[in-house]
Formats: sequence, structure tokens, C-alpha cells
Amino acid sequence: MIATRTRRVLAAALPTPRTGREPASGKMRSAIQLLENLLEFGALDGEDRKDVRTVIRRLWLALRELDRGNT
Repeated sequence: MIATRTRRVLAAALPTPRTGREPASGKMRSAIQLLENLLEFGALDGEDRKDVRTVIRRLWLALRELDRGNT
């Protein structure tokens, strides 16, 4: 279960509902920042931290592909 502090960090990192149209690369960067905040401030066990780090690496790889135009 996610701790209260983690929920506050996640809520603060989420965009407001009426933000302008953001490109896919911007959304991916926001997701990476959100996950990095979760690693730093979240109440995660070792396996969960490993999983989050794996997701961050995969997002960075996908973002590089997107930036190169290989989607």
C-alpha cells in the first residue's frame, strides 16, 4: 500500500486537468520525474525500487527513440 506521503508526492507531480496539449516526449519526461520522486520519497521495498528503476530506464530508451523519430 502506498503511504500517505507518497500519495502527496504523486498528487503534487500530476499536471492540472486543463493544461495545454503536451507532446508525447513531454509526457514521458513528466512520467520519469514522477517515478524518480517516488523512488526518492516513496515507501517502497527493495523489489519495488528495482521495478521502478527498470521502468525509468525503459522510458528513457523509448524517449530517445521518440526524439529520433523512430516511433
